[in-house]
Amino acid sequence: MTALSQAFARDRRGTPRIRRYPVNAASVILKGGLVCIDTDGFARPGTDTASFRCAGVAAESVTGGTTDGDKFVLVESDADYLFTATSVTQAMLNTAQAMYLVDDNTVDDAAGATNDIFVGVMVDFVSTTSCWVNVPGLATFPISGVTATASELNALAGLAANGGIVVAQERTFTETSGAGTYTGTVVKPAGATLVDIIVNGVALWDNAGTCTMIVGDTDDDGYYTAVNVKATDLLAGESISFAMAGGKAGAYIANSQVSPRYTATAQTINGIITTSSTGGTAGRTRMVVVYVLPTATAAAKV
Repeated sequence: MTALSQAFARDRRGTPRIRRYPVNAASVILKGGLVCIDTDGFARPGTDTASFRCAGVAAESVTGGTTDGDKFVLVESDADYLFTATSVTQAMLNTAQAMYLVDDNTVDDAAGATNDIFVGVMVDFVSTTSCWVNVPGLATFPISGVTATASELNALAGLAANGGIVVAQERTFTETSGAGTYTGTVVKPAGATLVDIIVNGVALWDNAGTCTMIVGDTDDDGYYTAVNVKATDLLAGESISFAMAGGKAGAYIANSQVSPRYTATAQTINGIITTSSTGGTAGRTRMVVVYVLPTATAAAKV
């Protein structure tokens, strides 16, 4: 398709929002053309260039000055605009098809663009080479499209029909001066099974008093109890886990079983570090809660 060579009165539906952007030096932006923001934050005519973002449709023609930001351009968004398209179909309306920038006058689905610069969503089909697109501008569009690789899709396809993906959530603890309580919370979903809770010592805490960590749920130290994050229990670079609790196992893991791992209802797991005195800014600790939520299938009785 062909980029604009002169100002163009683009058909529009609705009342747009108008924003003002600084223009890249010497760039020629034509009224009616798509406008991109480059990686330095300056407006340029729409081109399919990596890392550019579509800001909307130029409300005026502007030529940039000798340096970036000498001139400004008014850009419309939050309305529907009629564009030339490389190749679109009526069926795309059913999928709220995202449209991407080909040049300042042309859009297409991801197959017709190289860098997937999001313009908007197709809202009306005119012909195989023309469609209406709702253009949200910078305020609401996704930063980038996410395209799964073949190997990633194959990995998911390889999961059993009732399988599940392991989830890990991390909470960080950063010491600040004085006494206080630091709480990191992870909510394990109903029906999930707890795989492990790993606590990593990154830097020793140096509060003048005690610095103690516990991990649990309604039993606040059910998983780990009285962990001294200031000294020998969890030195920098060390970690504790269910299998290697470093002598700090709580009641849930103190015996040969871990209880509870599975809960029918959501479980709130808290890591709590309490400091008792003055000073201290060096401490850094990280807690990772690992769980899985597979689709359950009842066992068959024969």
